[in-house]
Amino acid sequence: MNGNQSAYLNDYLVLGQTLEEFGDDNLVLAEDVRYHATESAIALLKGNEALRDELSVVIDELIEEGYVAELSNEFLGEDVSQPNDDADIVS
Repeated sequence: MNGNQSAYLNDYLVLGQTLEEFGDDNLVLAEDVRYHATESAIALLKGNEALRDELSVVIDELIEEGYVAELSNEFLGEDVSQPNDDADIVS
């Protein structure tokens, strides 16, 4: 943040952490602005359905047990494991 920007658009969590780390009294975070979530993936060898299926089961269990939400809160400061309500999305 060198003072040359009128606006800085980035992921909500990235901006929040940037402001927390570097601080800037001239910048504010538009907390009510959200964008569509991106999908993440794990690369596997083509044809390895057994590993894909096992990973899916384990990841679903971690989400259902709340562990992913706990990690999200610990490292990101809020639970981002659930999708945003479409009413809150800016397209």
